[in-house]
Amino acid sequence: MRLKRAFTLIELLVVIAIIAILAAILFPVFAQAKLAAKATSDLSNIKQINTAMLMYTNDYDDMYSYAIPANWSGAASWGSSSLSWTLNLQPYSKSLALFRSPLDGSSKVEYPSWEGVAVSYGINSFTAPNTAAAANFIGVAPDSWEGRCEKPAFTNLQDCTLRGISAPFAQIYGQDGGELNVAALTTTQVTHPGDSIAFATKFNSDALKWGGTNATQFQCGGFFEGVPTTDGSNSNINDCGGNELPNGLIPTTVAAPEGPTGAVGQVKQGGSNFAFVDGHAKFLNIASTNPSPDFNPGLNKWDALRP
Repeated sequence: MRLKRAFTLIELLVVIAIIAILAAILFPVFAQAKLAAKATSDLSNIKQINTAMLMYTNDYDDMYSYAIPANWSGAASWGSSSLSWTLNLQPYSKSLALFRSPLDGSSKVEYPSWEGVAVSYGINSFTAPNTAAAANFIGVAPDSWEGRCEKPAFTNLQDCTLRGISAPFAQIYGQDGGELNVAALTTTQVTHPGDSIAFATKFNSDALKWGGTNATQFQCGGFFEGVPTTDGSNSNINDCGGNELPNGLIPTTVAAPEGPTGAVGQVKQGGSNFAFVDGHAKFLNIASTNPSPDFNPGLNKWDALRP
């Protein structure tokens, strides 16, 4: 009778070594595939959010929603009769989960009673001083307008102009102690709808890191407001977890959110997903959305009123 031959120790070790080599090769591939799937889901989320906003404008005379109510919260505990943009879009999105990116590393909220839940996207609320806005930033010293509309208190001085699609706070001059001219733009005012940003990824995990306890993005930080100064003279726009727009002239050695990528969440190294006013969404290098605010402000995709 023929005896069955068992594996030798050397043969077993060879098999184990081969499996280990294959695992070392394949695991990074699997990780990259998983990351790519999450990035695709993030892109789908931001596109659907943008679609919800377009549906909202159809019902509100072509006007976009403001970002945050005049009293800074849409929570019932504050007695608010108005809502933030994320809440205003709920009847159209039908999903709160849509506002959370699978790439966002944290859902922590410090004060849920008035901040709501964390979300992973921000609306374009770019603002600038009136003089610079009137000149379309051409021939205006950058340090006189970059990062200059972040106010610590209600001034009731209409000294800033909305250039994004949605006011960061619905505090309008003569009404709520605000500094802005309008609470939101209309779709017909946007000069380059196919090349003007409506929404960008903005991770709550980043906001927590940059803004400390006041880091929620549902009521407080779900917007992008100011361009950090290239020379660093006035770039502290970290209220509510960072509100900086990108500035491609800032060296890459400067860390976010004051760096070239601003407070935009990175989906891949240096890049993120953006939704545009005309309804499409795509992945872009973050700094390329505002590559040269000092010398060529016409390239700023966040400026919805640029010539």
